[in-house]
Amino acid sequence: MTTTPTPGLVDQTYFHRLAIAAPDYQEFINWFGHLLGTVSIDDRYIQPHGIPFGLEYTPTQAKESGADLNTIWLGQMPFVIFSADGPDSPIASFIEKFGTALHSVAWHVPDLWKADSTLRRHGYRLTGYDIPGRHFFIHPADTSWMLIELSDTHFAQDPRDYDDVLPERPADAIVQGANFAWLTMAAEDPRSSADNIAKLFETSEESGYPTDPNQEVIDLKVYDIITRFTKRDTSSSDRDYLHSMCFSVPDLADTCDRLRAAGIRVTSQTEISAWTDAADTHGLLMQWVSEDSLPS
Repeated sequence: MTTTPTPGLVDQTYFHRLAIAAPDYQEFINWFGHLLGTVSIDDRYIQPHGIPFGLEYTPTQAKESGADLNTIWLGQMPFVIFSADGPDSPIASFIEKFGTALHSVAWHVPDLWKADSTLRRHGYRLTGYDIPGRHFFIHPADTSWMLIELSDTHFAQDPRDYDDVLPERPADAIVQGANFAWLTMAAEDPRSSADNIAKLFETSEESGYPTDPNQEVIDLKVYDIITRFTKRDTSSSDRDYLHSMCFSVPDLADTCDRLRAAGIRVTSQTEISAWTDAADTHGLLMQWVSEDSLPS
């Protein structure tokens, strides 16, 4: 069952990107591509109505965040990989604390300053402004510690708009046919956290996605991306956090065999779901599910 989508405070049009922070973005991109078959395309951003940036820095830098970045794609799912552009940047501090880790999520909005005004009127704290780069963040204390960026930029070539921009996936990728399934948020109170995000964006609650035994979840479709809220272990973390990524695959048993052959330990496996050891995947916790187990 899917609930009727409900609007939030902010108008958004599509998911902009999932950001991963890594000490060396190029090394991570190479590894991520070998694991999943991600590809790179023209990663320039354009502003609304084709207005040029006029930036003093390149589009592969996020000046306010102190980050070098690059965009890669798994099908129509964009990932931005951040590395610090200097020892004193916010990204450097994040990596020093968490290592390679899920950093933030971003949605495109049709009018950045309307979103700014609306959020401020409703008491949200905004931070990390990059006015030339056309984005800002909502303070994570107001979003159950999900760091959310809003931007009104577009990808110059977006596979969701153009059918012929994605190159073929590498034939030698460890995992074949992977697609992004959902993002998991570990929360002390999953219902409260999901409701908090639902205040912001157009959302609907989804059902039918596979779960682990005795796992209680809320699967929230935030416009166009499934975000799973699940109970966090309060003994291991004192606040909510981006927990893991889930990828669907056409053949889960074959995927697990391929992962093991590549030296990536599979810590649990059923007919429809598996988890791998974060120590073997640059510190990132990954879940794998059979694509046949997803609701149609």
